[in-house]
Amino acid sequence: MSNYNDEVVLQAFKSEINQVSTNLKSLTEERNKLEEELIHLSLTIDQREQIMEFASKIQQRIEDASFIEKCCIMDILDVQVVIHNDNQGKW
Repeated sequence: MSNYNDEVVLQAFKSEINQVSTNLKSLTEERNKLEEELIHLSLTIDQREQIMEFASKIQQRIEDASFIEKCCIMDILDVQVVIHNDNQGKW
């Protein structure tokens, strides 16, 4: 029975290693894609100031906003949330 338990544990570790490897590969690809996009993206000082001003206005509105207003702001900003759940119920 000990060999069976060892085999189960070994398979669980292998599965976890494969999942981590897959996640690492995916994140590395995403990082490379984003770095490539950043190379082609350059903002002027004026554009940066406009973005910071816009962010400041949003921050002020969110602080005093109702739940519905916050939902509208998130919709306008096109905020997206992705939740991943693996086979073992991990988030």
